[in-house]
Amino acid sequence: MSFVLSYVIPFLSVIYLVVLVHEFGHYIAGRLCGIQAVVFSLGFGPEIFGFMSRSGVRWKFSAIPLGGYVRFLGGERSSHVQSASSVVKNSKDKGQNSFLGASLWKRSLVVVAGPLANFLMTAMIFTFLFYKNGIIIIDPIVSQIEPGSPAAEAGIKPGDLLVSVDGHQISSFQDVMLYVQSHPKKEMIFILKRQDKDFVKFAITPRMEKITNALGQKVSVPLIGLKVYSVKSKHQFLTLPEAFFMGLYEIHDIVKATLQYFYNVLSGQMKSDQITGPIGVAKIAKHMSDIGFEALVRFLAFISLSVGLINLMPIPILDGGHLMLYFLEAVRGKPLGELSEKIVLQIGLILVLVLTVVATRNDVSGLINSFKQ
Repeated sequence: MSFVLSYVIPFLSVIYLVVLVHEFGHYIAGRLCGIQAVVFSLGFGPEIFGFMSRSGVRWKFSAIPLGGYVRFLGGERSSHVQSASSVVKNSKDKGQNSFLGASLWKRSLVVVAGPLANFLMTAMIFTFLFYKNGIIIIDPIVSQIEPGSPAAEAGIKPGDLLVSVDGHQISSFQDVMLYVQSHPKKEMIFILKRQDKDFVKFAITPRMEKITNALGQKVSVPLIGLKVYSVKSKHQFLTLPEAFFMGLYEIHDIVKATLQYFYNVLSGQMKSDQITGPIGVAKIAKHMSDIGFEALVRFLAFISLSVGLINLMPIPILDGGHLMLYFLEAVRGKPLGELSEKIVLQIGLILVLVLTVVATRNDVSGLINSFKQ
């Protein structure tokens, strides 16, 4: 039992906090816009327990803890998939306090508020961590070359200082990893400072190799075959504004890497084996909780950012899909017809189901590999 709880408690803590923040963003925006909420649910499916507030909102926990929803008064639109906000089904009420009775900009604000709440949560966590811990400034100096790797074949040597890649300045080894992962099959031009020379230039093309990640999954990643260490390092504490901007920079890097990964998958440059589902999230949450509280909090920030980003994708039934429909409504001067909207939402549901199948396949693969080890 304790073994199971060691996975369940960190997983549910992360999921419920992320969903709570996301749905509360929808709820608060609705209240500010004068739209009446009817149900606020953490989870899907049958209600486990709940209560009715004086404002007429049913607050409840539901049986399936993989998302949530806020149901607003009025209109035919209803979405209970992931965390898209929804409205009361089959209601014809288009009064001022109903969702369909609200202006287009108010409906758009309610929809976008969920992802924005997730981004704000991530920014606050990163700001806190950078303010508390500061940053380590290091010189990215090559310490080891993997024999037969692209870096070895190019002629890079231990002791070389990484200066830039394709014109982008390198301030840490993380810069190199992010760039290599974002350009898996691209020839890259590295500028290095060698001990006995001023600067040298090397052309390196990453090689796709299979590795086992923290979840036990066999994934294909681009590698160039070098490790770095720091001869000189400095621990620098940050002011609160500096910590905030470092947090924004971290968010920028994660969003950029995530979008680049999906682009590489869709363009056939990389496989979809790094997409993770609930089982994978539970394994990582457990691993982070074993490391320590701060590691789990950082993972919470990453999941919150991921949920916000995914929900902004222009896939019907997600928040970004609703925004896309509202944009079309603004351009056309009227909403899509009932049949057209139904078809669009069904396409969105199929896309989400495909992503779910891919994530589940990767989770199962990771479990099988874990048992083999």
